[in-house]
Amino acid sequence: MNSSELAKHFPTKQRTLVDLARYIGNRTDDHSNYCLLLGAGCSVTSGVRPASTLIKEWRTQACLELGVTDKLSEANQVELLRQRGSTWYDPAHEYSSLFERRFDLQRQRRVFVESEVAGKTPSIGYAYLTSLIEQGHFNTVFTTNFDDLINEAFYLFSNDRPIVCAHDSSINSVTVTSKRPKVIKLHGDYLFDDLKSTIRETESLEQNMKAKLAEFSKDHGLIVVGYSGADRSIMENLQALLRREEYLKTGIYWCLRKDTEISEDLRKLLLRDRVYFVEIDGFDELFAELYGSFNPGQCVPESALGINRRSNQGLTMLLASSTGVPTTTEILKKARIRLERQSKRSALANLIAGDTDDDRTSIGENFTDDEMLLLGGLSDLMASEQYAETLEKAKKALAKSPRPKIRRRLIEQCINAHMARGDQAAAMTAADEIIKLHPKRAASYLRKARLLANRSERLIEIQRAIDVDPYAITPRIQLCETKIQQARGKYGAERAKLLEEATIAAEVALRINPSTSNSAWSSLFEAIELKEFDSQRRDLATLALITKLVDQNPYASQTLELQRQRYSTQKDAEKKAGLELLLNNINIAEERYLDEHLAFARTRLRALKSLGDETALRQELEKLTEDINRDPDLAALAASILREAFGDDEAAIRLLRDSLRASKFDWEVLTQLIDTLCDLERIEEAQQLFDKWGHRLNKKWKHTMTLALLDAKKDFHECLKESARYFEETGESDITMQAYYLLSAGDYKAAEKQLREFLAPINYTAEAGTEIVNFELSRKLGNAKPDRARLEKVLQFSNCERTKVGVLAVLEERKLLQGAIKKAVEVDKTNRFSIIRWPAMKPYLTDPGIASLLKTL
Repeated sequence: MNSSELAKHFPTKQRTLVDLARYIGNRTDDHSNYCLLLGAGCSVTSGVRPASTLIKEWRTQACLELGVTDKLSEANQVELLRQRGSTWYDPAHEYSSLFERRFDLQRQRRVFVESEVAGKTPSIGYAYLTSLIEQGHFNTVFTTNFDDLINEAFYLFSNDRPIVCAHDSSINSVTVTSKRPKVIKLHGDYLFDDLKSTIRETESLEQNMKAKLAEFSKDHGLIVVGYSGADRSIMENLQALLRREEYLKTGIYWCLRKDTEISEDLRKLLLRDRVYFVEIDGFDELFAELYGSFNPGQCVPESALGINRRSNQGLTMLLASSTGVPTTTEILKKARIRLERQSKRSALANLIAGDTDDDRTSIGENFTDDEMLLLGGLSDLMASEQYAETLEKAKKALAKSPRPKIRRRLIEQCINAHMARGDQAAAMTAADEIIKLHPKRAASYLRKARLLANRSERLIEIQRAIDVDPYAITPRIQLCETKIQQARGKYGAERAKLLEEATIAAEVALRINPSTSNSAWSSLFEAIELKEFDSQRRDLATLALITKLVDQNPYASQTLELQRQRYSTQKDAEKKAGLELLLNNINIAEERYLDEHLAFARTRLRALKSLGDETALRQELEKLTEDINRDPDLAALAASILREAFGDDEAAIRLLRDSLRASKFDWEVLTQLIDTLCDLERIEEAQQLFDKWGHRLNKKWKHTMTLALLDAKKDFHECLKESARYFEETGESDITMQAYYLLSAGDYKAAEKQLREFLAPINYTAEAGTEIVNFELSRKLGNAKPDRARLEKVLQFSNCERTKVGVLAVLEERKLLQGAIKKAVEVDKTNRFSIIRWPAMKPYLTDPGIASLLKTL
């Protein structure tokens, strides 16, 4: 029997969508009347293959395994399996019996399910559903599905964070009275081995799940969508609950697609009192109509458009999916048009307004056409470096008292123009205006923090951002990154304390949003790398972190990049095997996530460089030519590879010059170009670039490039003065570089004194390898004997090839020194420039063997 026949035979059991919307809306005290029960049919437009497709594939494979190669009709296939597979094949439970036949063990089935559901994008139906949950129409979702589409939909389309329960043991913690949305996976989650998918496994619900279903049924009815009723465990429990008047008092409404085949178990259930069916066109269509019923005049939730959201990722993903936004009904057709229009507006808003560091507000704000033209004009003025004109135009617009959204954007452009002119005081005043305008937004304080060169002052603003919005993740990530920056160059207890603070900040950000797109994973990885001096402990800790990411999605761009970083530090055999596996996974990922092509390209380039596969690396660079021309970040990476892997500095300079454009200025392109020219002693060219573009850099990078130019000019006394000025302004100092300048300037006693004061409190730990080399060199140049044991300990523990070169140079191990230089230059051909400049190398530069190693390769 199908649903059409059901309507003919049992017309009193049929209800309409209008009826269903009325029942859902008939509630008091804003409490929902119904729970949802979602099945596999809800996942089809999200890209998850339906059971019918898998059954056809597996049935055909089972016939082939029986030696039947002829093409058979489905009916003949079923009859063949009924006769020759009677010990295992059950046509009434075809999916489960074929699944169990194909995979013997539960873990094998879990791996298959993981591959089927990983990386799928929630369709627009989930955007409507999460919006209805936010509005209070539903609060609890039961599901037989293994995928993570519902949870992912909450991250993409909602500010709510659901309680997700996929284990029988954890179900007791889920209560009816909890206001947070609840997602209860009746058959488990693909991340765990206890998912239920075969006949025996779905025969009965675990006791706690059964009790919880009954508990929620006391005060709620049930709306069933996309579920065939094939699991005896669930159907028997529903039958039992319907026998008692106190359960399911507001009824069961079973949503069926037209002409759906009805199982005998479902037919029997529909004959019971308080059970009705509703014909629908599909999952997306149903929730679109329900949303339209409760939100007259709206065809799509603002959350799907990216409005008032932390990003427009959901909008991008919906439009990227071929099935994510069907146009089967009028409301969905209108939704598609609205989404496409908003996508264009979001792209333009992103172009003209830039980053806001906001966890909650999308770049695709609802600007009027006049406002878009205004912001576009300001963007053009900034791109052409007409900063005074930008300020004049923005201030005139501000004088007209525009609404807060556009006012904030105008002030942002004033800040950019002030900073480009070097007027930090005016920029700070404008940043305070943004705080006054939006004092409860974390982004307001983060905007000010970005302007502050003094780290202590910057931390105060970051903490204020956390205080006003404890659930925003960007302030936590910035806190973590700032603490990591502080930890660099420090050792012992102070370093450990800073890295622990960084770890805590990252972990909090991940508790708020554990998705693979959260950059806190990378920050936490970096903190571990710096914290764990012991290589074995460090390896185990990074493995544990990456395992958590792999369990979520092994093909996410951040998962792959962190794997690449870890594999690159392994020993030769492990590194080769790991990186080759990674390259294969990148190929798989690229087929699934087309919009992350550039992220995968960067990881592939770095992996090929670590493998030392020059042929493959050149081919990859050639293949990416168009992307490199368009994307400055990729251009900067390609240039570094040309230098480090091939020693082709001239090609790198050409690439970087081509990429340096005002319309899409990239600080890394400029700084890398200046550094390269300084290495080649083309100081005048480097100075001209700095004079032209240096105003576009922040204070830290202006300082860094100033030092690079002074170093190239060998004006080490001026380097020391610049470092002192920067310390006075920011409170930040670099003991390593200061010692280098003192040694290069010939002030050995001052270098020794400064380094002793730094190293003595941390007991000359081998972690401070570079500082110890410079300290022993300063003593040696002052006619003292270097501490050989201390230097050999650095040699034993250091992973840095340049540091090893420094140790051997101070120890005058000439033969070993040649081998160390050769390895350092093979690893990174730009090392030849830093090695030549190191004061410890001065006595060896006339050695023919060493000099030949340091020539341009």
